[in-house]
Amino acid sequence: MSAAIAAGDASRTVEGVSEPTIERVGGATSITVAILPKGTDPEDLDGIPGLAPGTMSAGLSTVTAAQTFLDIGAGNRVFTSLYPIELPLITRFAKRVPGWPLVVWRAEEAPAEIVPGLLGTSVREAGIPIRADSLLTTPAVMAADEQGRVGRTRPFECLDRRCPGVAVVPAGLSALPELTRRLRGEDLLIAIERPPPGEREVLALGIAGRGYQGNLSSDTTRTPGLALSTDIAPTILKRLGLGVPEEMAGNPIRSEGERDAAAVNERAERMEVVSKRRAPVVLRNLFIWLALAGLAAALTRGRVARTALALFGLSAAYLPLMLLAGAALRPEEMLVERLMVGIGAPVLAVLTRALVRGWAALALGCAVTLAACVIDILAGSPLTAQSLLGPNPGLGVRFFGIGNELESTFAVVVPVGVGAGLAALAARGREPSVRASAA
Repeated sequence: MSAAIAAGDASRTVEGVSEPTIERVGGATSITVAILPKGTDPEDLDGIPGLAPGTMSAGLSTVTAAQTFLDIGAGNRVFTSLYPIELPLITRFAKRVPGWPLVVWRAEEAPAEIVPGLLGTSVREAGIPIRADSLLTTPAVMAADEQGRVGRTRPFECLDRRCPGVAVVPAGLSALPELTRRLRGEDLLIAIERPPPGEREVLALGIAGRGYQGNLSSDTTRTPGLALSTDIAPTILKRLGLGVPEEMAGNPIRSEGERDAAAVNERAERMEVVSKRRAPVVLRNLFIWLALAGLAAALTRGRVARTALALFGLSAAYLPLMLLAGAALRPEEMLVERLMVGIGAPVLAVLTRALVRGWAALALGCAVTLAACVIDILAGSPLTAQSLLGPNPGLGVRFFGIGNELESTFAVVVPVGVGAGLAALAARGREPSVRASAA
């Protein structure tokens, strides 16, 4: 802030809104939101002392950078397809976001309690400044209040020195060590890769400050190394000692475990391939198994049709189990995962048929698969979350527990397994009477 302002009024206005200056909040908590260059990896943050690494889901499905920053400011988000119109183009502005009335109307028409600028208003009404560097355009949207007004600082002012309150600044990786060194008390540094994300489908995220020693996570995702864009505002408000408005859907970001940027990066890379591999690994293998069963039945003129179809059904029952194995091993190449599933499930089917005959084989296969999935889910979904039939992190939803695909699979496996088990018990009950009549 300029010397003239520092020596002048105790407060300045942002188009009619009184905003405290640095002098009024001299000893207050400082929260710096550093916008990092696009292409930053979680492992790039590994060399920054005190910075807890993680990743951030930028939005639901594919969203623009402006939508990501609006979601951060609102602490809530929906699919862009549920908005009545596209987001207006946000061009360079001084202290008021262009087209803000349209932004507000668009949010009001969405099927969710979305309040653009809720973070800015919550902070400013508490008498705490929230500003964005004058060089920033789209990232400055996260600092807007509910009227679309944005407090501004001079270029690099809050990058070069500590600014109490909330400051959004542009920063390179080289600036992060100094930003972490000057933290004191309850100060916080939140470093976010500039959206939209690339092929990795998530953004690099780092937080430094008291209480952040391990990898980042939140109650929203319940996934190590992953938070949502809607978690940023609750994190800031909690650090400032302010309540989180009920319209915000996110939760404060926390750190857990040991600091391991490599593990965060590996999970991000796995998330990148989940949606891409789902059809090639799951559907193609199912089609191949079915084709082989049909071919075997045709070549033998139906003599092995029953066995072939039984093996196909068992292979399908073991499919989710093999996908959990793929999540555990996380092969880099899709072909390797396809072969693991495509060969592994039929091998398990053959072994099961060799040990158990009739309907009991199918019941056993369904029971083993269901038990493995339930155990993993009860343990916090460490494998299900990275399985090709698990949640869809790239879409920005269902980061833990049972995703739509796995839910549909269970809807088939459970009744089929129960039916097969009952059929096996019924057959066993008839067996003694058949033997008695034969005698």
